[in-house]
Amino acid sequence: MDGLGIGCKKIPGNPTRSYRSEAPLKIVGEVKDWGRQTTEDIQTWKEKLANHKGEIIN
Repeated sequence: MDGLGIGCKKIPGNPTRSYRSEAPLKIVGEVKDWGRQTTEDIQTWKEKLANHKGEIIN
């Protein structure tokens, strides 16, 4: 668990703001027909990210 940064004494807490559930999660299925993002969708995401630099959006 050393490589995961869990319980790090130098930087306490959750510096990456990653989500960890309190209970185990159950996998109930698999998406097999996931469509790719369109060029327009990707451009929209890039613009949103560029406009919100430094803000926590989650």
